[in-house]
Amino acid sequence: MSIALEQVKAEAFKHGMAKGQAASLCRLLSRKFGELPPGVRARIEAASLEELDAWTDAALDAPTLERVFDAH
Repeated sequence: MSIALEQVKAEAFKHGMAKGQAASLCRLLSRKFGELPPGVRARIEAASLEELDAWTDAALDAPTLERVFDAH
């Protein structure tokens, strides 16, 4: 398989992972804080895997939705 094809597959996999993690984070935040504002959903859907990881960790202890995003 060519290097270019491998890179495309790796990027597609990473995109799929981010999309799934974003959906899980939205569900977690909705369960904890109620309906999410559209801007929050958009921010989550546009985030990197690193941001999603940080926000998921922060969601466990954050007392408010706003505090989840304080570090980023």
